[in-house]
Amino acid sequence: MALRRHRSFPWRRTVQLLDRSSSNDSGRAQAHPSVSEICLGLHIKSVSSGYVLPNLNTMYLSRLASLLTLALVAVGQDVSIRAVKKAFNDADIPANLEIVFNPTALLEVSLPQATGPPITLHAGIQVPRNDTAGPPTFHVVGNVGSGPFVVATVDPDAPTPQDPTSAQIRHFLGGNFFNHGGLLVNSTPAISEFRQPTPPAGSDAHRYIFLLFKQSPEFATQTLVNSTTSVSLFNISSFASAVDLGNPLAGTFMLVAPDPAT
Repeated sequence: MALRRHRSFPWRRTVQLLDRSSSNDSGRAQAHPSVSEICLGLHIKSVSSGYVLPNLNTMYLSRLASLLTLALVAVGQDVSIRAVKKAFNDADIPANLEIVFNPTALLEVSLPQATGPPITLHAGIQVPRNDTAGPPTFHVVGNVGSGPFVVATVDPDAPTPQDPTSAQIRHFLGGNFFNHGGLLVNSTPAISEFRQPTPPAGSDAHRYIFLLFKQSPEFATQTLVNSTTSVSLFNISSFASAVDLGNPLAGTFMLVAPDPAT
């Protein structure tokens, strides 16, 4: 596709937008520019600088949009098992949960938003509490088979990280997840439906840890936890051992602080 120009075509505009999203990743969820914003930026830049974009047809625009969407999604999610394991170790999660964490896959957790795209976690990201209402969706990246799987979410920092006398809080526990092209689909109601993080005022940020296990036959018949069991004083290590879940296949976590004082 030929381009008439006074200077070089401003692909740098796209790269700058992508780089800005990546470099802003300082532990908080960042709002990435949409594909339409990038395309609009390219259009405005080209017009103001004298660039001419000849007859960009639907096929080329569709291809550009697909590539940019993939690039933007990749900015927010875990892409390295080694990096996830390091983040878990740096946050003392295996020691605090008393688990062996040697993941063989990546667990992608996405939190839907009232407006805009979902927030996809990477290990250790800090997310504003208002953005954590959920319920999340789960994807798995890696050769883990078709399932079934168990997903558990726990908070080991309740009521505060310095004095976790109520921990662990069980924020989600569900089984019968099956792998449909990477999307984990739950075929039965969860034992514990997703509970939005609610760290108390004055607390430091809590860790909310998502773990993926291979489901055992014992899980389907377990009576240790049901929908009426207290969510406090849960122990994922003891539970996994009791129902023969083994070590987690994958995991990620987020940090959530109390709402700002008003």
